[in-house]
Amino acid sequence: MSSSTKALDPAFQGAGQRVGSEIWRIEDFQPVPVPKSDYGTFYSGDSYIVLQTTQGKGGAYLFDIHFWLGKDTSQDEAGTAAIKTVELDVVLGGRAVQHREIQGHESDKFLSYFKPCIIPLEGGVASGFKKPEEEEFETRLYICRGKRVVRMKQVPFARSSLNHDDVFILDTKNKIYQFNGANSNIQERAKALEVIQFLKEKYHEGTCDVAIVAMMGSSRGDDSKSENPTTAFQGSDNNSLQITAHKHNGKNYLQWSQSVKIVICRRGKFEYITSEAKAPAPTDAAYKKWFAENSIVHAWLINSMEPMISRQYLFLPTVKDIWDTAKSTYSDLNNASQVFEIRTKLKEMKQGTKSVTQYFTDLQDSWQELDLFLEEDSVCPTCNGKQRQILEKERVFKFLAGLN
Repeated sequence: MSSSTKALDPAFQGAGQRVGSEIWRIEDFQPVPVPKSDYGTFYSGDSYIVLQTTQGKGGAYLFDIHFWLGKDTSQDEAGTAAIKTVELDVVLGGRAVQHREIQGHESDKFLSYFKPCIIPLEGGVASGFKKPEEEEFETRLYICRGKRVVRMKQVPFARSSLNHDDVFILDTKNKIYQFNGANSNIQERAKALEVIQFLKEKYHEGTCDVAIVAMMGSSRGDDSKSENPTTAFQGSDNNSLQITAHKHNGKNYLQWSQSVKIVICRRGKFEYITSEAKAPAPTDAAYKKWFAENSIVHAWLINSMEPMISRQYLFLPTVKDIWDTAKSTYSDLNNASQVFEIRTKLKEMKQGTKSVTQYFTDLQDSWQELDLFLEEDSVCPTCNGKQRQILEKERVFKFLAGLN
């Protein structure tokens, strides 16, 4: 390192020595490293420097330096970011490619560094020009665009911000809402679900509830028959994606699967688990409805799992894929020894000194446990057939035979 390089900003010492991203925010005319936990969050009142280091075919490091300018950043901060970008290039031996990024017009290359997207926030953090407010959760409304690369933009938290053509995310302290405009793109809806999962884990420790609100309406240009999208702010408990208290934690698959099947069957979407609701061709008029309903059931399943479990299923395309993968990973359905033990217990069970009520309750507990292991897919009356009727008669005989 040359003597001139040593005299440069100490914040850049060690920069570019590993593959990945490094970010600095301009504070008081100086670059200050941003904590990794805040990577992807950019305030509109500030300027940032982002260094992306990659490894070339020959093993040498390649560098891209982006200086990002928020829409409300000052001229001084923007100028400092540009000057410090040149200094960083000097530290890297003059081999970096420099890029200027303007908020709302970022390059795809820049956006690709942050998955699933960058989170642009109004205001600014501590700097030489402004004093930030106390750190506390702020309800925010975002518009979510982009089929391949997601572009998020914070918009005023007002009903007038909604429309029928876009997807919106409302992030509140205890719940995240996704508003799907009637004319919104199905790919953007799917991308918005990825963003919601990211927000849930980053800002809510994976514990907040999630709801999807479909803003139904007619085709473009016919507003006379469209539902007013502003009514979506009223929300509804029926849109809740938290469908069961039995969250899948990797050790309770049987209880979780039974609870989930009962709720999904009651909500009339059981065919998405059994694959009876097959995906139409994308050009089919029915595809939009299938995609929307598959996305809702998809979200029900994801939000009925602990975050450490759900992240491995987030990108599976259909509900059936999620259900089958969870079953093959966590199910004990092939554990013949446990089935044998339950059946043996049932065979030996008699009333004895128990009351009739207690005897019947004990039988019911064992039968329900056995049903879980035998994977009775038909868990509600509308799904039952002759096999279920025969089984119920056998259980009545068993109950009578065990009475004193």
